[in-house]
Amino acid sequence: MRKSELKRVIQEELNKIQEQEKWMQKAFSKHKGALHKQLGVPEDETIPMTTINQELANLHSKTEKGEKLTKSELTFFRRLQVAKNARK
Repeated sequence: MRKSELKRVIQEELNKIQEQEKWMQKAFSKHKGALHKQLGVPEDETIPMTTINQELANLHSKTEKGEKLTKSELTFFRRLQVAKNARK
């Protein structure tokens, strides 16, 4: 393998790694501040974990009763889960 080919392969691999590291930025940039709006928390403040856990418990209790989550509730649930996991 030539030196130029090796450089090209290495650069391609580095680009792949950098793209994988940016997945979280891409995921949050689509609807920036949506969870803050849904919870009524200003965007310059952090969302308290107690609020996240409380909302998750509310949605979880609804599913335990045998009710299905609506599409908007499911989206809200997923946003809460991502926010909770991002804090860890």
